[in-house]
Amino acid sequence: MQHELISLLSTPTLPVAYSSRVLRRGLWMYHAEDYYAVIDQEPICMEQSMQLMSMGRLDRNYDMQYLYAASLFYKASRNPHGPSKRPIFVAALEHSRFSCQYEGPGLLGRLLGKRPRPTSVFLGMFTATGHENFGQHANRFTDDSAKSLLLDTVAGRVGLKPADFRPCADSSKGPECPEIR
Repeated sequence: MQHELISLLSTPTLPVAYSSRVLRRGLWMYHAEDYYAVIDQEPICMEQSMQLMSMGRLDRNYDMQYLYAASLFYKASRNPHGPSKRPIFVAALEHSRFSCQYEGPGLLGRLLGKRPRPTSVFLGMFTATGHENFGQHANRFTDDSAKSLLLDTVAGRVGLKPADFRPCADSSKGPECPEIR
């Protein structure tokens, strides 16, 4: 089955793959026969990415924030649309100051520059036709539980299971990782 690619320009709140704000440990990559998934911790969104490229700075108080996001792509050699780096599905654990409650970081946390933490997040899915919401979840996520939920969500969209995806040998290579070609 052929899946449509997400339009990057018409989706300003789309989380951007490979944009984790958590240095050295906030990016994981998995590959299956026809697809690959990129999971980012605290990725920025398209509008923030454009802002960063045009103005050289990042608005960290953007309304929509993401704890984690999983972007699913066709492997380059399997893309029926031809060469493209656009995702087909993006699942995200999202929160905004308008939809979630937050707990403060405490005095020491504020002094160290920590931000308030959402007590709950929404599981959202971006597709070529828009954005879907799959409900609210308590924010008790660890790296492993977030990766598991998100990989299960995007894998299910293409008829696969998380077990069909294997970790890429060297995620630090990002889009140059040999398993995603």
